[in-house]
Amino acid sequence: MECKPEEKDLCCVCRMISPPNFPDSPYLTILTWGECTICSHWVHLKFCTKTRVVRRNDHSVCPHCEV
Repeated sequence: MECKPEEKDLCCVCRMISPPNFPDSPYLTILTWGECTICSHWVHLKFCTKTRVVRRNDHSVCPHCEV
């Protein structure tokens, strides 16, 4: 039986756990996520948004809430 991830665990842009253009490499690549301070959805930083880093107490906004 395959376990499907819940909607809240997926990126709000690509709707996946790993982005489609995530590098397939033999080296360790860290995938970072950011939580939108408006809608509380999660998004892949660097891959699915222009934001690359979110620091503690920063306000991060997903592409859906930017408009």
